[in-house]
Amino acid sequence: MIKKTLLAATFAALPFLANAQGYQVALQGAKQTGMAHIGVATKEDVTAIYFNPGALSLLEKNGVAVGASAIMVKNSFMETGTNRKYESNNPLGTPFYFYGAWGPKGEGLASRFKFGLGVYTPFGSSVTWGDSWPGRYTLNSIVLRAIFIQPTASFKITNNFGIGVGVSYAIGGVNLKRNVGFPSLAPDASAELDGSANGLGFSAGVYYQPIKQLSLGITYRSQVDMKIEEGTINISNIPAFLSNTSGTAFLLPSTSFKSALPLPGSVAFGATVYATDKLTLAGELTYTAWSAYDSLRFDYKDSKTTNPANQLTNTRSPRNYNDNLLFRVGASYKVTEAITARAGYAYGITPVPNGSMTPETPDADRSNYFLGLGYKMGALSFDAALQLVDVSKRTDTSKENGLSGTYKTNATVIAIGVGYEF
Repeated sequence: MIKKTLLAATFAALPFLANAQGYQVALQGAKQTGMAHIGVATKEDVTAIYFNPGALSLLEKNGVAVGASAIMVKNSFMETGTNRKYESNNPLGTPFYFYGAWGPKGEGLASRFKFGLGVYTPFGSSVTWGDSWPGRYTLNSIVLRAIFIQPTASFKITNNFGIGVGVSYAIGGVNLKRNVGFPSLAPDASAELDGSANGLGFSAGVYYQPIKQLSLGITYRSQVDMKIEEGTINISNIPAFLSNTSGTAFLLPSTSFKSALPLPGSVAFGATVYATDKLTLAGELTYTAWSAYDSLRFDYKDSKTTNPANQLTNTRSPRNYNDNLLFRVGASYKVTEAITARAGYAYGITPVPNGSMTPETPDADRSNYFLGLGYKMGALSFDAALQLVDVSKRTDTSKENGLSGTYKTNATVIAIGVGYEF
């Protein structure tokens, strides 16, 4: 019974890669980030591999693009009934991307195709609360990693209409640490969970420019189930009376587990208006099916137990997330032939319902503000963007663990990218 209680308490704290806002990283192109990460109805460069595979085949040139971002996040928590505020000490987040695309030039059927490869990080974050705050029995720290590798093919049906599809192989992992408390006993035990995950999905897009002044696009990204086949959990500092008779091996020195964690699918609609030769206006609406994340289940096995009745158990933690919407508007202005200025705004509605707030996903409705600048020098382009994220203050009591308080999150993001056309 003690064994199952320890494991259930440890696993119940894990959202893994499953927060549409808190851990979804919308930084797949520095150029697009400058105008609210809008790209579904544009054909800027080879980043179309991610934003809209349908636009890839309409690019006049082949090319490559690389970029990275620095994410600085600060979370705070004030426990209900107190005036004491606790702040996280999160490490710097550094998502990245690489795209390369090539297609035969000239006339004929072959010239209508373009093929590309994208490697990018759409999910991943780090949160560190420490071991002395009120939620230490839920979380000390968590590190999430997810890298998508996406080969893509695109076909130009006409000079202004393209379709495309990509297959995504996702690899990643999680490391989580938390305290495990025993009534009237000190010090706490420590639990660490670590696991690698992988999954498979696809994306598809359609791009259409009916007139010179307007382009439209739609992109679909499928759900990806990140599967952990052999995760491990280690618990240390368990009180002596819960250890085995030798006193050197703990009751739960090592446990393996399996799980499948959904990264929900989404569909994004976009429209771009080329108001003048210099001014471009764009908007997007993204719908994410987070209702797929209704619960989190773990099947685990005690590797030190020979009794079959104790080897296989499972825990199930309800989440009951809601589908959510994200609105984006942005603009770019060509200052000179070489310099482009960009700006944008995005508003996201949280998928986390009341009672489901956890320290790993202290999410709420949020506003995002963007500024960007681009410089083009022949075949080379250089882009930079600044993003400010203001997450609404939110008070909630977790139905999972009873932790009650007010969360507030702010973030600053700096993105840079380099592109080359040939």
